[in-house]
Amino acid sequence: MGNEPHRHFSAGLLSLLDAFLDQPMGVVVERIGLSDDLSGALLRREGILGASLRIAEACERAVWHEIEDSRWSPAAVREAYLEALRWSGRVQSSLGPV
Repeated sequence: MGNEPHRHFSAGLLSLLDAFLDQPMGVVVERIGLSDDLSGALLRREGILGASLRIAEACERAVWHEIEDSRWSPAAVREAYLEALRWSGRVQSSLGPV
């Protein structure tokens, strides 16, 4: 993921903002004024951040060949994805019943 994991994390969090706000991603990106690399990742899956989003989406869809063909090792992707699921579970638990 490079030396800026927080940027990848932010891209992941923002990647569903369009669905959450019921707005096209282009409108969301324009309104919140993101950096060019983050905008490119969210709108067109460009650059290293876009590659991270494509890999996360491949995990969600269980399209393993896309992960195997990526620049990251499948073991590293698997561990990052499992850690993200654990983190999500901890956050959800801390919020209590919804």
